[in-house]
Amino acid sequence: MGIVDQMKEILNLLEKARFDLSEWIAVDYLKNEYPEYIEETTKLISDIESIQHEVGA
Repeated sequence: MGIVDQMKEILNLLEKARFDLSEWIAVDYLKNEYPEYIEETTKLISDIESIQHEVGA
């Protein structure tokens, strides 16, 4: 597998992770019980979106 294919796979994994994390923080129970985790997860989602924007994904 070439470097370009590896990068595409990483970007696909990041997109899946962003989606899964977005779904996770949407659960009301978690927002009330674990606000500190929601804050950290929101930051992680923002970081993933920044990476995607930088590489044009």
